[in-house]
Amino acid sequence: MKLLKEMRQTGPEPIYLLHGTETFLVEQFLQAVREVLFQGEDSSMNVVSLRLADMPLHEVVEEARTLPFFAEKKLVIVHDFYIVTSQKVTTPFEHDVSVFEAYMSSPTPGVTLVLIAPYEKLDDRKKITKCLKKGAALENVNPLSEQGVHAWIQQQLQTQDMEIEAEAISQLFRRVGTNLTLLDQELKKCALYVCESGTITSGTVAELVAETVEQSVFTLVEHVVNGRTGEAVALYAQLLKQKEEPLVILTLLARQFRIFFQVKIRLAQGYTQKDIASQLKLHPYVVKLAIPHAKSMSREVCAKALTLIADTDYAIKTGKQEKRIAVEWVLLQIGDLQAMTV
Repeated sequence: MKLLKEMRQTGPEPIYLLHGTETFLVEQFLQAVREVLFQGEDSSMNVVSLRLADMPLHEVVEEARTLPFFAEKKLVIVHDFYIVTSQKVTTPFEHDVSVFEAYMSSPTPGVTLVLIAPYEKLDDRKKITKCLKKGAALENVNPLSEQGVHAWIQQQLQTQDMEIEAEAISQLFRRVGTNLTLLDQELKKCALYVCESGTITSGTVAELVAETVEQSVFTLVEHVVNGRTGEAVALYAQLLKQKEEPLVILTLLARQFRIFFQVKIRLAQGYTQKDIASQLKLHPYVVKLAIPHAKSMSREVCAKALTLIADTDYAIKTGKQEKRIAVEWVLLQIGDLQAMTV
């Protein structure tokens, strides 16, 4: 994040506004602010966490006006700062925006105020949004694009004087997906393993990083769609050996075919990958992976697959079918449906 680099170089700004839905980036920023402000000293008395829905804005300002307790620095974090968005939140009080505007013109020395708006977009029509865009440091913390995650991985490793091969990054994506929390955990594991060489290779990832169940199910669906039913059944058996729950696998199958179906409809309507990701509220990388399979399947097969999964789910839950066998039978039947259209 741009603000992290600037903060470490020049110190914190009086007011920050983070807007977006990627919680890992928010937590990473807050951790960095604490490190820069308190530099390892006890901060328990000078970190205040508030929620805007719990108090009027003037009380937030009062907290920000209060000087640090026997220290030089103080951090005030305001969660769910919804008034910079179009969100409608019912509260027993009203927010006096003019009080906040006055604070922005003269913030308290030594106090850093971090406002967190966990929403995709800001409402630029609102006066407070316009004021913050002019007088605060803004950071977009929405989920990163595929290129953004690549850059983020490189940045994470650069701080440790380490490198990673391009193929290793692709493998990480394939096995873990775009979840930054999981990526961070796996990167730390790989970095510890290769500390002497300083380079994470595709072999390192293959040896240390296991696929998440979500990614395994995507691979399973790929096998089915591409006519490799035997490999799909073998992977399903492997997931069962790993104690994965058949109903969880069935649910993930439903999600994957629902994505294919929705992507296929929007492709036919002329929408771009970016538009589809935005409409379906999916990461662009997920849509990128889904597009080839959505194109290779007919709308009829997608619909029948979803109906079959729903019927199987009902049969399992009502005791009419044994879950392990039922899910395997779903894979075989979807494979047959796809084979008949190829």
